[in-house]
Formats: sequence, structure tokens, C-alpha cells
Amino acid sequence: MIRCLVGIPTLNGPERLRRCLQSIKECTSLDGVLILVADDGSTPELLEENKRVVSDFGVEMLTTGGQRLGVSAEWNRLARHARSTSIVLVNDDIEVVPDWLTVLLYSVEQNPQVGVVSLRSMRGDKVEQPLPLDYNEAHLMNGGGSLVSAGGAIFAMRRDVYDRVGGFDERFFCFYEEIDFNVSARKLGYHNFFASYPLVFHQIGATTSDPK
Repeated sequence: MIRCLVGIPTLNGPERLRRCLQSIKECTSLDGVLILVADDGSTPELLEENKRVVSDFGVEMLTTGGQRLGVSAEWNRLARHARSTSIVLVNDDIEVVPDWLTVLLYSVEQNPQVGVVSLRSMRGDKVEQPLPLDYNEAHLMNGGGSLVSAGGAIFAMRRDVYDRVGGFDERFFCFYEEIDFNVSARKLGYHNFFASYPLVFHQIGATTSDPK
């Protein structure tokens, strides 16, 4: 079984996708990691650009034949495409940094009580600003107790958590799908967290706005 599947849903954003994949290439040891992109019905022109992007990075891409399935359905398609011990889902408007995957995988693999773990983000592009240098150690942030929901832009879980919850509820087309999943995990006795380190970069709202 693959150790980790990193799934990236995308829509009409080839440049976002390129920056995301470039950051993963630069900051990730890919031993035992499968990178998979799912295009959720991009326009024909932008779908062809997305195909060129994933080809440049040697990554497989799932397509829908032009149909829009929604975020939950795409997350499920990604998670179920290949069996893996852990699942990491990443928005196409995220740019990762060193240690991102190490922290996520350690957090979920070494803590059986954990449901979902997310990374915090800084708004903007990776090239625009440096990361703060006043921290270098990760811990799980809980604010005095586990969170109702960790964030949905970049997050990880073990396969057994995904299977017990039953995947994402596809009635949530866009927005609140991660909250529903996190709440379901809590009901099963799991605890959800943000990791304090590292920060990643997030073009907040880009995946629901324009093709840049």
C-alpha cells in the first residue's frame, strides 16, 4: 500500500496548479507518496492547459468529461483512486514549504486519537513574503480542547478515519464539506487539530474566483 496519497482538486486554474505542484516538487520527499490531480470540469481550453501542467510534473490527472462534480465528490474520487495509509488533500491555491508533509504525516500516523490535522497559512504567494523565522517546532494546536473542525485548504487524515466516517458527503457541493467531515470524525471519538508549524501560503478564495 502507498504510504500517502496527496490529492489536489483543481478548476480553471493552470497557473495556480503549476505553483502548487512546483512547491510540492521543491519541498517534498516523494518516497511512498502518490501525487494525484482531479480536474472538476474546467473549460476545454483551461483543461488542456491543466493537462500540460500535470504532464510537465509527471503527475496523473483525473477528469470528469466537462461535468462539475463539486468539492466533496472530487475529494472522494481522489481518496478512493488508490489505497494509501494516509490521505492529504490540498487546494490548488496552496504553496507548501519544507516539512509540510513530514509534520502532517507524523501528526496523523503517530496519534491514533487524531481525526483531521490541518496546516495554518499565510495569505498570498510564496514569492511575495518570507516565512517568519521565530518558530521551528510543531505541536498540535487545540485551544484547550480539540477543534470542531480543522481547516479545509490543506489537511491530512489516516485511511481508517476516512473509511470510518464514510468519506465526504457529496450533498455539500462547495463549502462546509470539511466541517461536516470533521464533525462526523468527532462523533466517532476522534480529535481535530491545526499544527503550529509550518505555515504554508494560500491565495485565499482563488479556487472559487478566477483562473489566475
